[in-house]
Amino acid sequence: MISAAATALLQLLRALVEPIVDREAADHINVSQREVIDLADELLAHGYPVCAAGRGRWLGSLRDLLEYERVTRQRALRILRRCRHIRQCIAKLQQDQTLFDDCGTGLQSVAPRKGASA
Repeated sequence: MISAAATALLQLLRALVEPIVDREAADHINVSQREVIDLADELLAHGYPVCAAGRGRWLGSLRDLLEYERVTRQRALRILRRCRHIRQCIAKLQQDQTLFDDCGTGLQSVAPRKGASA
C-alpha cells in the first residue's frame, strides 16, 4: 500500500506540466526534502515512473526512465568506487596504526574535531 504522503506527491506530480524541484515539492505536500526523495522511491517501487534530474522531478516516459536509470547506475558505481577507496584507506591506517603503536605515538585524525579552533 502506498503511504498518504507518497499519494500526495503523486497527485502533485500528476498536476504539473513542468518538473518540480524537491524543495518546492516538499513545501507543497508539507514534508522535508529528504522525504520527497524517499517518497519518490516509494512511488517507483509501486511502478510509478517518477524521474529526477537537475531540473526537478516529474512523471516520465519510458525514454525518461531509461535515462534516469543510466544516470542513477553511474552515480551508484561512483559511490561504490568511493567506498572501495575508503576501505583501502581504513586498511592502510589500521596497518600504520599497528606500526606506530610500537612507538607509542598512535595516529591522529587529520580532520579537526567539531568545535575545535584551527
